[in-house]
Amino acid sequence: MRNTKNVLKTTVILTILLFFFTCNPLENDSKSDSLLMVLSIMGTDIDKNAVEFLQSDVVMIDPDTQLETVYADIANKHPDRYMALCSLDPRRPGAIKHAEQCIEEWGMKGFKLMPSAGFYPDDPVCFPLYEKCREWGVPIMFHSGGCEIHWQYAQPMYIASAAEAYPEVNMIMAHAGLESWQQALLAASIMSNVYLDISLTGQWEYWLHPEKFYEWLRELVDQAGAEKILWATDWPGPNNWTPIDKWVEAIKEPKTKIKFSPEEKELILGKAAQKCFGIPDDFRSPAR
Repeated sequence: MRNTKNVLKTTVILTILLFFFTCNPLENDSKSDSLLMVLSIMGTDIDKNAVEFLQSDVVMIDPDTQLETVYADIANKHPDRYMALCSLDPRRPGAIKHAEQCIEEWGMKGFKLMPSAGFYPDDPVCFPLYEKCREWGVPIMFHSGGCEIHWQYAQPMYIASAAEAYPEVNMIMAHAGLESWQQALLAASIMSNVYLDISLTGQWEYWLHPEKFYEWLRELVDQAGAEKILWATDWPGPNNWTPIDKWVEAIKEPKTKIKFSPEEKELILGKAAQKCFGIPDDFRSPAR
């Protein structure tokens, strides 16, 4: 039996946000070879211990396509490496049926919602999906803050309201709310089911002002707790600023006078995500 303590210590959760514009980069990579190659290039620790969350942003894809089947196939082929999340627009006819198919038939592990598509996370139109997530015990990741289109819809206050209405459902504010990160931080500080991922916002700040990034991260940890902070990549875009191996190193071996304990770094690099997504300690066991 594998040492679960070592698994906990070395697990690094990569939240991969796959952006789709005119084509799907996985259409010609159904075996996920290119993604595995990226992990190999990044280094031994990442290559052996990372779990990638595969999903699309629903605002950017044709609603008639089912890209989730691509992600589900990859995750089912590499269950020790990939976990697939379903992206959908809760306003669409048949959204719940599609959600059931993703979770119950294809084995996907949660959802990524893009409020910027034109809905507020606390709109009752979303509640049937939240009810199902409560039933399934799966989390929801939201794009939070602006940066793309329709900035008003994805503000952290609306995600917090949804989290308040459904305290049994873990909700992740991707990018820690971007320009509204103080809102996101307050929500994560006082609500047990709200988590923050530091992709994009953190990568940008680390690239421009490393010491300011560490000041920001220290504030997140001090107020919300490291158990609420998820290291993530928003791959591929922000990795032009901060390559993934450097982004791991920024947390694993921070070059700053600001102190982070080994326990805090372990939480940010994997343990917090493991708790949020309900990933078992032995998820890499050959018996699983």
